Amino acid sequence: MYAHISFNNREFGKIYIDYMFKLIAQNDYQIVRRFERPILLLVQLHDEYQSERIKMVLNNLYEMAKKSTQFWKFCDALIDLTCKLTLRCHDFAVELSKNKQFIQMLQQITKENPSFPVGNAKAKIFKTGQIDWNLNNKPGGIRVAQHNVDEIKAYTRQRLDRMI
Repeated sequence: MYAHISFNNREFGKIYIDYMFKLIAQNDYQIVRRFERPILLLVQLHDEYQSERIKMVLNNLYEMAKKSTQFWKFCDALIDLTCKLTLRCHDFAVELSKNKQFIQMLQQITKENPSFPVGNAKAKIFKTGQIDWNLNNKPGGIRVAQHNVDEIKAYTRQRLDRMI
């Protein structure tokens, strides 16, 4: 963890944030969870550059979500990260409340695809490819029932309500 080096160090904080988001952008949704703790520690550092670091993180989250709106699972991971940062860092929540564009985009994404987009042609689930929904008919195939989709939808709605 290099967050402590960012204490009163504007240049390193910027380089560190840019590097983390560059790695996140190059990978799939699973890598986002690896960066939750480092980003949280970075935005929680109380020094004279805390608000700048929070704004950099928010801007990077916004830009990445804007570029990845067609990939449902990646956007879901970014929304989850934003929610966790909002709940665990009051200063981050205050800055997010000032960023109306980002909040509107989060609302639009969750309104268009409130749950797993089963059979939706507009949204892809993963960056790496499509899911073959016809596996339900094959032996040993993936079973996706409506109650599974409803549980994901309810969780997503609750999470967004807590954040906003």
